[in-house]
Amino acid sequence: MKTALPGTGIFWYWNTTPSENGIRKQLKSIADAGFSCVYLHPMPDAFRRCNFFQGMECAYLGKRYFELAHVMLDECRKLGLFMMLYDEGGWPSGGVLDQLIRQHPECRARFLVRTENGLEESIQDFPDLFDRATTELFLQMTHERYKKEFGSEFGKTIRGIFTDEPFFRCSPGGKGVRIIRGMRELIRKEYNCDFERDILPHLWEGTGGKPEAAEARRKYMRVCTELFARNYSGVIAAWCKRNRLEFEGHFNHEEALFLTGDHGEILSYLAPLNVPGIDAIWRQIFPGLDCHYPRLAASAAIRARRKEALCECFNVYGYGLTTSQMNWIVNTLLIQGINRILPMPYLYSDRGKRKICCSTDFSPRIPQWRAMSELNRAWKLAAQFDTGAEEPPVLVLARTENPCPDYPPPEFNFQAETRMNELLNELDRHAVPWRFADLGDLETMHTPEALVHFGDPGPRETDGIERMKRNGCAVFRGWNDKLKKFASLDLLGGETPCRVLPCKRREGKAWMIFNPLDKAVSFRFRSGLEWREIAVDPVLPELCPIRKQDGIVSLELPAGALRIIMPGRGNPQDTEFLRTGWEPQWRVKAIERMHMSATGPTCFKRENIRTGLPADGLWHEPDFSGILTLETELECKKAQSGYLCFDKLLHAGELSVNGKLSGVRAFAPWAFPVALKAGTNHLRLKIFSGAGNEWRRCFREELEPRGWFNVYAPRIQEFSVDDAETGVGSASLLLRVSPQSSGAQFSG
Repeated sequence: MKTALPGTGIFWYWNTTPSENGIRKQLKSIADAGFSCVYLHPMPDAFRRCNFFQGMECAYLGKRYFELAHVMLDECRKLGLFMMLYDEGGWPSGGVLDQLIRQHPECRARFLVRTENGLEESIQDFPDLFDRATTELFLQMTHERYKKEFGSEFGKTIRGIFTDEPFFRCSPGGKGVRIIRGMRELIRKEYNCDFERDILPHLWEGTGGKPEAAEARRKYMRVCTELFARNYSGVIAAWCKRNRLEFEGHFNHEEALFLTGDHGEILSYLAPLNVPGIDAIWRQIFPGLDCHYPRLAASAAIRARRKEALCECFNVYGYGLTTSQMNWIVNTLLIQGINRILPMPYLYSDRGKRKICCSTDFSPRIPQWRAMSELNRAWKLAAQFDTGAEEPPVLVLARTENPCPDYPPPEFNFQAETRMNELLNELDRHAVPWRFADLGDLETMHTPEALVHFGDPGPRETDGIERMKRNGCAVFRGWNDKLKKFASLDLLGGETPCRVLPCKRREGKAWMIFNPLDKAVSFRFRSGLEWREIAVDPVLPELCPIRKQDGIVSLELPAGALRIIMPGRGNPQDTEFLRTGWEPQWRVKAIERMHMSATGPTCFKRENIRTGLPADGLWHEPDFSGILTLETELECKKAQSGYLCFDKLLHAGELSVNGKLSGVRAFAPWAFPVALKAGTNHLRLKIFSGAGNEWRRCFREELEPRGWFNVYAPRIQEFSVDDAETGVGSASLLLRVSPQSSGAQFSG
C-alpha cells in the first residue's frame, strides 16, 4: 500500500454524466492545483431532487458509471493522483441511494412510540446500521461492486473509501425511541439494569428535566454507540483491512457534542477508522469563532495511533470565501492535529440548476482557484506530521452533561458548552497539549499525567477516575492553575494568544505555532537550545527570522500565520533590509470577468483595456468578480533584490518581473520576492478577487426570480460579505543591503 501522506484532496461532484475528455481535463486541473488525491463523489439525479434539482443521469453503480470511473482511474494513475472512493450516492452513507431498504425492507430502523394502546413498534424508511446484517448488505451492494471493478488497484492508485454521515439517529428525548437488536442484553451486561424499567422512561420527549434522566440517557447513548461502532464502523473497517483499503470518513454533529450529544460517543465509533475525520460546513470554523471539535478526530487518531486525521471542509461556505479565510481555517485544523485537508465540492458541471447545489464551487470557474496551488503547497508541507505519534499529558473527558436533541437546546446545555470552551481556551493559551477522552480511556490501562472533567461522573466513570488517581494521575474538575506545568514550551509571561501543537515530523519533533488573531503577534519562550524553522511560508524566515537573546526565543507571526520550529541550526543569518516607500502608477491592462448565468456554464470573459487604477487601489466596478491584470515600471540604477510588499491584496495575487514569475501570494504577508535589474523593470500583477459578487448578482437577478434555490441559499445569504472589494494597497520595497551598498537606488 502507498504510505505517503496525501496532505490535501478534493471531493469531485459528478453531478452530471461526465464525458471522457471532461474527466481528463478536470483531473489535470486538480493535479495542476497541487492536490494529491481526488474523491469520486457521485451525485445521482435521484439524490434529493428537492434541493439539488439535477444530477448524474447514468445509473449509480451502473455499467456506464463504472466505465467512466475506469477512465478516471487511468488518468489518476498517469497524473500521480490517488483515486479515493466514496461509499454512497449523495449522503448519508449506508442506504445505497435508498435501494437497500427497497430490496431488503427487513433492514429498516425500528422505533417504539407511545399510543392510546400503549407502546407500539414503528418502522422508519432508513437503514438500521446498528445491525451487522444491514451493514453487510451495504458492503455487498456498494463496496463489493467497487472491488469487482477496481480490486487490483486497491492499496495502489486507489487508497481508501470514505463514509459520510451514516444513518445514526437514536437521539433520546423525542416522540419515538430507537430500539436495536442486542440493545437490551448489552444494557443489562454493561449496567446491570433493565431497559424498560430503568432506561426507557427517561428517553421520551419531556422527560429530560428529571434528576436521573441525564445518566439514563448517557447509558442508552453509550450502548447505541457501542453497537454502531461494532456493527457499522467495525464491520466496514474489517472489510477494508482485508482489501488493502483505508477506511476513512466522518459521522455527524461533531460540533454539537457538548451542546446536545445527540450522536453518542463520537470517539468510540471513530476508533475503527484508519483516518478518522470531522467536517466543517456552514462556516462552522471561521475567523472569530471558538472551535475545538476538530480535536475529536485527532484524539481518535492519537488513541488508535493513526497517522492521519481528516476534515471535509468548505462545503456551503459560499462563493465569497477568500483565500486568506481558507488559509485561516486550514491552519485552525492543522494546529488541532488534522493533517488531511479535503475541500469540497469541485462541481463537474454548473450548467443550469446544477450550479445551485451547495452554493459553493472550488474549481477553475472561480478566481480563487488561481491561488490554489500556493495554498496546497503550504498546507501539504505543514501537514507532514504524524497525528497519532504524540500522546499529550492532559486528557479532557468529552462528556455530554445533558443529552438532549431539542433545538434550540436548553440554557443549561449552552452553559455546559461554554464551560468546556473556556477550559479548552485556557489550555490552549498556556500551550498545554491535550486531547479528548471518553469512558473507553477511563477503563484502559493507560494513565495520563492529568485528567480534566466537568459534571457529576456516573458509577463507571467514577471507578475509572479513581483508578487513574491511584496510578498517579492528577484529576481536576475544570481549569486549575496546576495544569500550567504541562505546557510544552516555557512561555514568556506564561500564556500566549497563539496556539501551539507539538508534533512528530520526518525532520524530528517540532512545534507548530498559529496566530489566530487579525493582527501580528510576537511569540516568545525561554529555551537554552538553538531553533530553526521549517518554512511553510518561504518569505517568513528571512523577513521575520527566529531571534534569540538572553535565553529568550522570539518570532513574529503575521495575522493568521502558521510557523513550524524545531531545535537545531540551519536557518539563514539575519538579512539587513532597507525599506523604502513606493507609489507605483498601476495601469489596468486586462480584465477577466467571472460570468455566471442561469442557463450557461460559468466562464471568464476577457477584455483588454488600458486605464489607470484609481488612487485608492480599488477597482470600482459593481458586482465585479474576476482577475485584474495590472502593469507598471520601476527604474533602478543598479541590480538589486528583495521584496515588493503591499499592505493588502484583495484577495490574492501573482507577480511577474521582467516576464519572470516572482511568486503567488494567497495570504499575508503580501510580500513577493523580486530580482530587479539595472534600468527599466516591467512589473505585472494579477489580482484574484473572490467569487461572491458575481454569485450574489446571479442569485439576485437570475436564480431567485426563477425560484432556483434550495435550503442552503438563505443560510449563505446571512454570511458576512468579506470579499466585495478587489484591488491592491500601498506598496513598499524591502531591498537587501550589502556591506558595499549605499542603499536603494530606484525611481518609478
